[in-house]
Amino acid sequence: MKRKWIEFIILFLSIAVIAVLLGRIYEKTDLVDSNSYLIGNNHDIRIRSGESLTLILVGAYFFLGVYYLFVFLINRKELYKIYYCLFSTLLGFYFLLRTSVSVQFIPDSAAFRLEACIHYMLFPLLAAFAEALNFRKVNLQTKICFMVFLLLAMGQALFFFRFGEDIRKIWRILIIAEILYVTGYDFIYVFVCRMRGFIKGAEKGKRITAGTAFVHTIINTPAGNMLIGMILLSISGIFDIVDSSFFHLDLFLIRYGYFVFTIGAALVMARESGELYRLLGQANMNLEAQVAERTRELEVQTNLAQAASRAKSEFLARMSHEIRTPLNAIIGLAEVELQKDPSGETGEHLDEMYSSGNALLSIINELLDISRIESGHFDLVPLEYSTAVLFRDCIRLNMVRIGSKPIEFKTAIEADLPVKLCGDELRIKQILNNLLSNAIKYTEMGTVTLRAASAVCDDPEYCEMRIEVEDTGKGIRKEDLENLFSEYRRLDEKTNHGIEGTGLGLSIAKHLVELMGGSIEVKSEYGKGSVFSARFHQKIIDPAPLGKETVEKLALPEGWSEGRHNIMNIDHFQIPDKSVLVVDDVATNLKVAQGLLKPYGMHVSIAKSGQQAIKILKESPMHFDLIFMDHMMPVMDGIETVRFIRDNIDSDYARNVPIIALTANAVNGTDKLFMDSGFQDFLSKPINVKKLDYILRRWLLKEPDEVNFRAS
Repeated sequence: MKRKWIEFIILFLSIAVIAVLLGRIYEKTDLVDSNSYLIGNNHDIRIRSGESLTLILVGAYFFLGVYYLFVFLINRKELYKIYYCLFSTLLGFYFLLRTSVSVQFIPDSAAFRLEACIHYMLFPLLAAFAEALNFRKVNLQTKICFMVFLLLAMGQALFFFRFGEDIRKIWRILIIAEILYVTGYDFIYVFVCRMRGFIKGAEKGKRITAGTAFVHTIINTPAGNMLIGMILLSISGIFDIVDSSFFHLDLFLIRYGYFVFTIGAALVMARESGELYRLLGQANMNLEAQVAERTRELEVQTNLAQAASRAKSEFLARMSHEIRTPLNAIIGLAEVELQKDPSGETGEHLDEMYSSGNALLSIINELLDISRIESGHFDLVPLEYSTAVLFRDCIRLNMVRIGSKPIEFKTAIEADLPVKLCGDELRIKQILNNLLSNAIKYTEMGTVTLRAASAVCDDPEYCEMRIEVEDTGKGIRKEDLENLFSEYRRLDEKTNHGIEGTGLGLSIAKHLVELMGGSIEVKSEYGKGSVFSARFHQKIIDPAPLGKETVEKLALPEGWSEGRHNIMNIDHFQIPDKSVLVVDDVATNLKVAQGLLKPYGMHVSIAKSGQQAIKILKESPMHFDLIFMDHMMPVMDGIETVRFIRDNIDSDYARNVPIIALTANAVNGTDKLFMDSGFQDFLSKPINVKKLDYILRRWLLKEPDEVNFRAS
């Protein structure tokens, strides 16, 4: 609303300034004494007092024309503004030519021709303006009229002396028809339609009289606003034509009619702009209200999503604990018995029990991994690792998976691979093991080939690892390739029904490779086999090559298929002078821990709760060299127990004794939680004997941490 009034004020002040300036120029010149001249048979310019008013009108027309030209250039979709610009500018030139000012610059004949051409085009432009304003387009009949009048104007300009009077007579006939058409259709007809629309659009049961509708339409619609001006313009135009032909009174009323209409049209457009600004302001307010409402809804949804995410994390932590706790007993006790190297049917049953437990553990780990990936909480842990050890462990594990299948396992590992790299060794093994285990699972007979090589990167501190696994198995249908890496989906389920797996392994492998900045591809021919290729970057720690001898050792299959318990044999060192306290509220877990620690010859004490552990530490004369503390225990959990030991048992021993977290909670971020809570390390359940051996060596024998170890 403020912007509309500002436009009105600027408009009228500008017109007033231009009018005053033109008036002053007129008074200072000798134009008042100029000789009059004839323009056709219309009238002589005799009344000098009227020229000041005419020049004021000329200034107003020019200003309005220039003003709406700039307004049109700002928004070129509103074509009626350019029509108004042309109409107002031509009006300015037309009336300027009818003053003595033009005598100083333009010869009489040229002025007359120019005046006639402009006069012929005014009403067609007015019709185009009215239709563009009311209908947002110009009708065909108006375009035809425009072309006809343009031809007349050109004829008047080119053949003035020969056919000028004849063309003028034709124009006088046509202009009356044009005036009637413009007034009748573009104004009166549109006005009546708007009035009828107002009556029909009234609220049901509310009676509106024709008079009320007439007044409303006159006041509130562009057609109504300009109708009065158009009627006055039409009457003045017809009167001037009749006067010039019969009466010769030389009143020149058309200049007043045009001025009334032009100013009225300008006010209508200003009002339209003001209404547009009002609507835009209202729309902006509505938009802001909607944005505020959507923001509140988004906040609510965000809070719900965060709550759902927390609930999901809590559920995963709880389920991980609940599933891993019995698995710890199954795998741990099987491990304890397998270390006794049982023979016969008992050994076979224990081996099957251990393998089945690890298969179930692998499924649980895959579900946890895909959940972390989906939530964006999956992080890589880059550590130094031996390239030879990485491939040795993967080859050994997958040779066992071959079992009695008639499959030949081949390796083609390049001898120039760097000896030591830095990356997430555990996740690289996960990728390799997934590709190799899939190749073995889906190959009944034939070959499985592992190829590995490295390529130089732009950064000399890094190399590109290239791993390829090829098999001669079932292959993949062409139509299934695009869904190969989808989560929770197994391909060709009917054929592969008897093969273990969740369908998550390849999806996880793809995500892991992409997290390392690499890619994974597959080529396959159904019935003949598949080739999986993975590429990712690793930092070079020791660029020395593996060498031919190391590569040949990796390719030797001897002793790799004798059984899982032989592969995992640990060289148990003896430490009878060391004592360890194990704290867990589940008796089976205590039994597993005791069984796995027994081969080391150390003294093992147990506590079934955090309170009992605190009591033992306070009262027992024995100082433990290491404490294994379960995380989730009733009444006082492991974290609370450790904090109490560190803060409330006043001794250097309690503040410094190494405490290792025993946890079945394998969700992301758990390790940081323990490190921040006073633990020195953590061991996940089911207990991995290699990780257990590593922890004992590190904290009891104080061996240097030469190789970082992470157990899956």
